[in-house]
Amino acid sequence: MRYEIYLRMPEGADPPDPERIQQVLTGQGLTPAEGVLGRIDLGQGVLRAEKYADGDGVDFSFPLGLPDAEGDRALQIIMNVKEELAANLFDPQLGSLVARSDLERILQAWREAHDFHFGVAGTPGLGAGVPSAPEKQSGMPTRIKLVLILGISILVAVFLFRTCFNRWMEKQMNPPPPADDPIEPYQENESRE
Repeated sequence: MRYEIYLRMPEGADPPDPERIQQVLTGQGLTPAEGVLGRIDLGQGVLRAEKYADGDGVDFSFPLGLPDAEGDRALQIIMNVKEELAANLFDPQLGSLVARSDLERILQAWREAHDFHFGVAGTPGLGAGVPSAPEKQSGMPTRIKLVLILGISILVAVFLFRTCFNRWMEKQMNPPPPADDPIEPYQENESRE
């Protein structure tokens, strides 16, 4: 299983001379081989550059099972070729055109593709290496946590206000009896005897 990225010329641009493409690939260390425009051994896998069917682009691919450093190196080479040829890169895994600023997104998609295929098929065909596991968020997303905390805070505030208001209203509706001078109990006059 291989991760693929497609290099295509922008709409309206003249396709580069095949010799120019070969020169740029060679400049990045890819050597021509049978059936491919160029290839480079990354260590535990090979980055391949193959001619697109209509000759207007290059299809790059490298194994899903590579260590992070080799996957990053493959993407750096592909980005360098893109920039030298002033071409577009399309990542079918992301479903969009990508640039150097998207390297982290591409690496993340590569790791996720490896995990998916490893979970479905195991190791055969993935390559000898293993990219680091994609970062997985555990628990609830931060936005949901903030909404829950805000909602609970509002409920507590309403409850406290209501309790205080009810106590105040009760005092207003049922005031305590007025405090008069205490009446002394009646005492009979002892002088009557």
